[in-house]
Amino acid sequence: MEVAERPGEETRVIDAGSIMDCIQDRHFRVVRGAEGAFALPPRDVVLTFYEHTGALRSLTITGLSTGGPLDVPVLINGFDLGRWRAGRALAGHAIAIPKEIVKRGANELRLGVRSVRDSIAGEEARLMLLAVEFTRDAQGQQTGPGTFYYKDRNISGLWQTPSSPVIQLTVKLPADQTRLRLDACTDTGCRASVEWRPEGGQPVQLQEVRLAGMDLDEIDVKLEGPAGSFGTLVFTLAQGKVLWGSTRLMVPGEATEAVRAPARRFNLLIWLVDALRADGLETYGYARPTSPFLREFTKDCIVFTDVVGQASWTKPSVASLLTGLYPSTHEVTQHDRFLHPSIATLAERLHGFNSYLFTTHVSITKETGYAQGFDAGYYVHLRQQAPEVCAAIQPVLAGLKEPFFLYAHTIDPHYPYEPSAPFDNLVVRNGSEIEKVPDKSSRSFILGLRRDPARLTPADRRYLRSLYDAEVARADFYFGKLVGDLKRLHLYDDTMIVFTADHGEEFLDHGDFLHGHTLYQEMIHLPWIVKPPKGIGAPTVIRDRVRQIDLLPTLLDLLGIPVPNDVPGRSYAALFRGGSYDAGTVFSETELDDHVVMAMDGRWKLIVDSSDKPWASHARLFDLETDPRETRDVKEQHAVIAAYLHQELRRWELELQRTRVLKPEDATRSLSDSEVEGLKGLGYID
Repeated sequence: MEVAERPGEETRVIDAGSIMDCIQDRHFRVVRGAEGAFALPPRDVVLTFYEHTGALRSLTITGLSTGGPLDVPVLINGFDLGRWRAGRALAGHAIAIPKEIVKRGANELRLGVRSVRDSIAGEEARLMLLAVEFTRDAQGQQTGPGTFYYKDRNISGLWQTPSSPVIQLTVKLPADQTRLRLDACTDTGCRASVEWRPEGGQPVQLQEVRLAGMDLDEIDVKLEGPAGSFGTLVFTLAQGKVLWGSTRLMVPGEATEAVRAPARRFNLLIWLVDALRADGLETYGYARPTSPFLREFTKDCIVFTDVVGQASWTKPSVASLLTGLYPSTHEVTQHDRFLHPSIATLAERLHGFNSYLFTTHVSITKETGYAQGFDAGYYVHLRQQAPEVCAAIQPVLAGLKEPFFLYAHTIDPHYPYEPSAPFDNLVVRNGSEIEKVPDKSSRSFILGLRRDPARLTPADRRYLRSLYDAEVARADFYFGKLVGDLKRLHLYDDTMIVFTADHGEEFLDHGDFLHGHTLYQEMIHLPWIVKPPKGIGAPTVIRDRVRQIDLLPTLLDLLGIPVPNDVPGRSYAALFRGGSYDAGTVFSETELDDHVVMAMDGRWKLIVDSSDKPWASHARLFDLETDPRETRDVKEQHAVIAAYLHQELRRWELELQRTRVLKPEDATRSLSDSEVEGLKGLGYID
């Protein structure tokens, strides 16, 4: 449960993943000193915490030192709060926090141990940090996750005190037989218990814990429940204080070695169709004949049925595709952002490849940073679409030297929907009022519908969707022409072809049009059709869930290029040899309008509008198995699952904060007049 916010109500239960109490270690290196103690770290300790209540008043840092006492500077968001004194006895030191220095959302707590270390001469200072506790108005002391440095081990954990006698942690069981392992220690002795509360089941007492000293004891308990089920671990303190550290869920049996595809060089073509819904293609079950070429092409392909995009509009989505990073990391989250030169693209990582960028999108250009690493860029005029992209590629193909990488970005079927002959035979002439408007696909008309969608009749909606379908058919046809050119030039067999999209498009699925504003399936379920090069994989259908950011590490892995450690995406190369892939909980985000985030695990999907509210507000939980169109919010019926996905979102955001290297202003630029006009033409801005 969340920390209570009602004045005068004492909070006795702390959610271990509460956004108000999360602490995350950042760039801390433990140096082992004499007698197994700690040398003072060579750099400052930086912790990230989130605050939404506006009631934070003080913090207490609990720890001890040898070779001290030490007076360590404490700063929040760069504001000097004074000194934390750590001595030879374990003790907590309270420091007041001025209200004006704590901001809504992420805050930085910095312990300036580097300056202390530099001032010590002839003596090796040693530090043990146990936890940080917060005091809020009308709530008393609240303990959140802390970091414990035990000998040469860095252990993330929970420092539990009488002020917060109950801590809850929601988990998902990875297998039928799962064991919980965690380390525990105390300063003066403690008595505690661990209880398991499965969703929809009866609580089970797992372990009584009695500890007497600072040495870590490993606790091992069995959790009952079917694989994929959810439950809550409840840690209850009866006496003393205890650190619960390194909570891990273990599956019995030896881990199987991943099936890996052999590495070899091949050519690469990524053909991205802007605003293409996966369910707008026959391959993904659409009833209308929008994609006859793809229907045949998939006989040579690996079709991925469950691909999740990391954003719901072009600029951040393409940046994530080309970098393997989340939008919050590459910072291309608004129209005036650009892909910073410090962020490496796929083209920059493909050493020795001849790389070419073809684009019709006003935001995917050299000026916005997307041409980084490409040897040449070809920018087809806006409003020219798949035919012009295909025509621009043809003369380049004839002179290509292998290995090559081609990225082609076509703007159709992006708004405005203006199909041409012969593809307009898919347009439904049903007497729609829109059909009677002289400029029937005009921007002003569509935007008028967005302001008043209730005026749209079923006939109007079908007519609009048929305009879109006709543009999908045009994109399909010209992609087929390009594939034919590859075959004619004998480049087809040794080229990996990835057919995909950056996002989908809404047609009143959830009350609106266009894209970028939500994270429902019509926005982030991507088509992912891969023709592997000869000798790597075979045509099949893969239902394992993968992420858009997984493409970059997968391609590098298949090519034998080391996968960098600074990308969160993971290789699914094992799928090309019949192996499996578990993406775990996957995430998406958008802040084009409001800041919206999404966590999906198995059949469950949580969408949270976190623009100005605490995390518990504006959350919707959907069961995609029984409700694939996301029409019923079931968070009340499945509170434990909702709590788990909330917890996963907070963990993910803390990791993004920990690994962030850019600030928004680092990746911001002024838009040119032509870019503004282009964005107006695409319906993004008025």
